[in-house]
Amino acid sequence: MPKISIEELLDELEEMIEGGTNLAFTSKTLINSGDVMEVIKEMRLNIPEEIRQARVIASERVEIIESAEKQADGIIEKAKRQAQALVAENTITKQAQDQAHRLVAQANEQAATIISEANEEAESVRKQAQRWSDTLRETSSDFVENMLLSAQDALETSLNNVRRVRSNLGASQAKTGEGKKAQRRDPEGKEG
Repeated sequence: MPKISIEELLDELEEMIEGGTNLAFTSKTLINSGDVMEVIKEMRLNIPEEIRQARVIASERVEIIESAEKQADGIIEKAKRQAQALVAENTITKQAQDQAHRLVAQANEQAATIISEANEEAESVRKQAQRWSDTLRETSSDFVENMLLSAQDALETSLNNVRRVRSNLGASQAKTGEGKKAQRRDPEGKEG
């Protein structure tokens, strides 16, 4: 069975509610609790997958930083080799040293910029994954809580209706019983 996303499961629950039977004179809707429980079960099974994906994104942050550091190290090494080559050529040693220092400084700046950008990007990805995970968790929790409260309200309303009908039925039977007693005392309607 292919994995279903949390968004698709929430859409399915929404369709169940919209397609449910409206109770007369109330804002309540009857839905199949078995179907709702099945969707909730699917949500529980899929939430760990969504969290795993968020963890993968967070682990990519480390790879981005490591890649940036390797790239920065490569730039620094290249700059050092160029600096050593300039000095080794023994042409105006002072100029070669100055050029080498500038290249190393420039490489260090580039490396710092790359690492900084990689850290910012990785932090942004982590925050986005955390926000997404938090929103998903809150939305799922709120939806399940609302579904349970709606089900509880519907059950309480139904129970109150049953109690009212039983009470009315009992009162009706009590009145019918008094009328029969009066007829037994005087079947012809005369006082006696």
